[in-house]
Amino acid sequence: SNKTDLIIIRKFVRIIVLARIHSAVCRRRPRKMGASAVIPLLCLLTCWLLRPPITSASYLDLPRIHFSGQFRVDTDTRNNVNCNYDLNNPLSQEYREDYNFNGTGEFSFFDCAVTSVVGKDGHLSETDPIVDGQIFNNDDKTFPKLADLDVDFQLIKASIFGMKFGVKWEGGSGLAFQGDWQPNILAQDLWSRSICSNVSRNYEAHRYGAKSVTRLQNVIWGDISESTVLQQLKEVSDHEENELSVSMTVYFYTRDTPDYLFINFTLGYVVGTIGVVKPHEPKLFNGERLLSFEGFEQPDLPLNETDSCYIYQQNKTNHPYWMNKAPFQMFRDPQNMRVTVDLSNSLPVDLYGSLRNLGDLWLGIVNEHERCIELISKSPLPYLAHEHWMTRTAGVMDYILNEQQFFLLNTSKLVVARELYRSEQWHQDELQTAAGYRSDYHECQGDNLFQIMLQENPIYIRPMDDYVTRLDYNYAPNFDVSLLVTQYGYPLAGEPVSVFLSNKLLVNLTAIPHDGVEPTSYEATTNSQGIATFRFVIKNNIPFPRKYASPPPGCSSEHTLPIDGQVYTFRYKTPRTCTDDVNNFVTLQTCANDIAILGFSYEDPSQAYTWVNGIEPIFKQYNHLYPVMHKVVNLASYDQVILPHNLNLILYAMNLSTSHPSYMPVTRDLSPTKRAKILQWLENPIYDDSGTEPEITVPKCVPPKTLAAVDNHEQYFVPTSCKDGFLFGNAPYEIYDYFINIFQDDLSQVSEDYRLPRPLWRFNLKDEKDPQQCNLDNLRYQLQLAIELEFATLPVYLTSLYSIVDGCNKEVYALIRSIIMEEMLHMTQAANILIAVGGHPQIDDDEIVPTFPRTGLPGNVLPHLHITLQKASRIHIHKVFMGIEVPHNTSVDQKHPEIFNSTIGQFYEEIKACIDVLTAHDQKIFDESKLKEQVDWPWDAPTVGKVYKIRDSTSAKAAIDEIITQGEGAGPLDPTVGTTNQMAHFYRFEEIVCGRHLVEDTAAGKYTFTGAPIPFKPEGIWPMRDNPSKSGIHPGHNCYTEAKAFHHTFRALLRSLQKVFGGRPGLIKEAITIMESLAVHARKLMWTKLDVNASHDYTCGPVWDYHWDD
Repeated sequence: SNKTDLIIIRKFVRIIVLARIHSAVCRRRPRKMGASAVIPLLCLLTCWLLRPPITSASYLDLPRIHFSGQFRVDTDTRNNVNCNYDLNNPLSQEYREDYNFNGTGEFSFFDCAVTSVVGKDGHLSETDPIVDGQIFNNDDKTFPKLADLDVDFQLIKASIFGMKFGVKWEGGSGLAFQGDWQPNILAQDLWSRSICSNVSRNYEAHRYGAKSVTRLQNVIWGDISESTVLQQLKEVSDHEENELSVSMTVYFYTRDTPDYLFINFTLGYVVGTIGVVKPHEPKLFNGERLLSFEGFEQPDLPLNETDSCYIYQQNKTNHPYWMNKAPFQMFRDPQNMRVTVDLSNSLPVDLYGSLRNLGDLWLGIVNEHERCIELISKSPLPYLAHEHWMTRTAGVMDYILNEQQFFLLNTSKLVVARELYRSEQWHQDELQTAAGYRSDYHECQGDNLFQIMLQENPIYIRPMDDYVTRLDYNYAPNFDVSLLVTQYGYPLAGEPVSVFLSNKLLVNLTAIPHDGVEPTSYEATTNSQGIATFRFVIKNNIPFPRKYASPPPGCSSEHTLPIDGQVYTFRYKTPRTCTDDVNNFVTLQTCANDIAILGFSYEDPSQAYTWVNGIEPIFKQYNHLYPVMHKVVNLASYDQVILPHNLNLILYAMNLSTSHPSYMPVTRDLSPTKRAKILQWLENPIYDDSGTEPEITVPKCVPPKTLAAVDNHEQYFVPTSCKDGFLFGNAPYEIYDYFINIFQDDLSQVSEDYRLPRPLWRFNLKDEKDPQQCNLDNLRYQLQLAIELEFATLPVYLTSLYSIVDGCNKEVYALIRSIIMEEMLHMTQAANILIAVGGHPQIDDDEIVPTFPRTGLPGNVLPHLHITLQKASRIHIHKVFMGIEVPHNTSVDQKHPEIFNSTIGQFYEEIKACIDVLTAHDQKIFDESKLKEQVDWPWDAPTVGKVYKIRDSTSAKAAIDEIITQGEGAGPLDPTVGTTNQMAHFYRFEEIVCGRHLVEDTAAGKYTFTGAPIPFKPEGIWPMRDNPSKSGIHPGHNCYTEAKAFHHTFRALLRSLQKVFGGRPGLIKEAITIMESLAVHARKLMWTKLDVNASHDYTCGPVWDYHWDD
């Protein structure tokens, strides 16, 4: 036998002897107390020698699920530039915007699906029913957020917050499972995966690849009876506190290419694995064991001329290595002994995101004595065998080991080696320099030559839990980090571990002062579980503004910037791993993930803020850095911030947990002390202690540089009614011929274009009352139609509202928005009445959500009105908006009596009449026990109206009267809402059309359009196409990506509203935050060009479809 056999035999005999000793000594009961102390010592010794390895890559265990698709990161980039934080810096005023300055900060999965599963038997399958199931996130909330730790530590310490992650069955037909994504660092393992770049086309943006591991907590399971693998996965997770493990690898992220409209801008590729969780393993980190290139440099490889990188990499000088780290683990299942390797982030890609051909790669075990490799498999790694290998397997490979290999791998290194071909003409001495070895399949004998690409470092150190955090002297003054040290996967006890401040060695990232955050001790020793724990403490000496040892890039000569806190990074090492050289990346592979702590600047918590002293500089800075928020609120303006809706929205968002996706600020870089003081101010928003009056902020209108937005004939469109005025008293008000022509047809002659005609049609007319027509079922049905009717107006009005450029047409914007708020109140009123009479409001349904263009509204209301989605214009507001809100009781001449019986007002009068009939017959139709399910308006907003809690017919009819009055006016000759001088919807829209406010002229006995001007500038409108839809946009275009993000948010709003009206009214605030997020996405679609090659300048616009079927 050769030496390899002898080594394996000795290992095998040692295991057998230890097992026999353990069985004989430890498992028999002692005959009497006081037995020799040798027995327990032998037990402890043999237990330790026979201990299993720490499982720290349990997502590689069996069973598991693989998925692939795309991910979307719509990161904001204005805050990537240090000098942008200083609003007084001239460079900041130039808006150094980078590639995506209007980003939302969102992270999401995009067209992701399950591609394969591996069951307990170890066989990979593509036939399990869960294959093709959809990966989803945040079904009923805003998108998750990706936030950098700090402007000085971008990307490498960015974390995902607020994600609910799960799998639905193919087609989204039902839930398989979902859980709460534990916030984690996206780039736990970052490298330049594309080591070539086409500089002329900025393809260098594609180069990074990153891998991370996290946990799903609070896992909820749906119906999984059809999937054997899901049942196996649930069985294991039920024993581990309903948790699952998720590994995710992202790469080929597309950003600043010159033709970004034609590629997947803000999208990249993602593959991942979902598996079990085992106790005592690191929660947020890779690998039981790790393959890396620590200790050697990967050699240059011959480049194939067919490689897409060939012309950009002929000199082979732009990167020192070809492969990246690969976590792996070995384990024994009932059938086999296995080693499982995760290569998802290890193989390079070319210019198009495809795996590059490195030749034949083999997995093997190093024999240090013979300096050869024991190959594990009979064939090379199949990474090039199939075009979709990476997406199908997520880069995870299982290999069956024999007894010899399994025992050998317990104390030997695993390697990935590249086979060298004769044509490469390598010589033995050159091979030794390049870490080359001779190997045969079984016995390290033969003529085949190999070159190591990755090898294991036996000692592996990594964090057990969080290793990136934020510290505040007043709220969170310390942070514990536990480091796990293993040797060949086994806990290494008694190993010295040390930490040292690493960023003080980097010129531009020097932390000042150096001792703002320090460990209580810089050295520790691992315990019996291989864990060493360090406590880091923040001091109260970190100044504001931030100090720099040298000016940050692009910031002139500034050495201080108004940035809160300072980042301290600490590197860890053992005597046998890593070095103090923070710039030598090749020697830092197993400890390259610094502990990173953002220590906030000290602030006195007792000093209260006013707007001038405290709030204004913080809010103005955020307003400047995150322009996408401008559509929601102007944080730089005191008078805008203190508006009741805005004030309460900010208060709600800042009170949320930082792990919530709607938390404000999205960056999570506000100290707890400052947040507490801001929340205190929001409860009592004082401008200044000195009594100074606040300045009124007038936003600037910057029209888009397009021609399509300007529609000149809009300037001259003035209906005759604007000149004639609105008479009151005994004088009739002539309705326009336009509306007469639309509404003069009898409803009974209308073809059934909708689900059903309304059941209470004309019930309020005395001569047409049918006792059989009014019953509780019909009342409930018409109230459901009322919800659908009110909801159908929202996309019409919102689309035009979104088309108004920020700061332009301010009064038009305010009028339309006020009506939208009241329409949402009307929908809530209708839902409350339906709940009160025992109904169940429905809104998240493809038969309920309206489609456009359409004729008429739900319930056969206004059946001949042609309703379209268009950008804001006087003509559109006149023909569509005023058509929707036309009053049904307005006096008309005798030629057209009672022609408005199909209006919204008539629809609600029928409901009132039926309530009167049912209550008159002593029918108890209202259930007071349902009060707790009814929805309250979340914040006090007297200008919007009152949401009634429905107890009886009186409160129900009062709610209906408010709906009718707000829409049509207080009476046939009164255009106001009655209680105030505010005009009803129809007349507010008419004010926009006429260009002046409608005011009462008591002397002349009429209302006239002679009030203050309401200017309308068509150039202040985005040139959105009419009736936006999926038609005309293509996958891969930016318009498609943004439209789908809007669609996801719209569906999240529907699901949220369904929960609100379905018995969880407390979620109404959450629903409102989603609606604000909807506005943010719509705003992006308004400036995203539909077709960059077209002669027109039309932009995309929001797509309101219920389904997104390609």
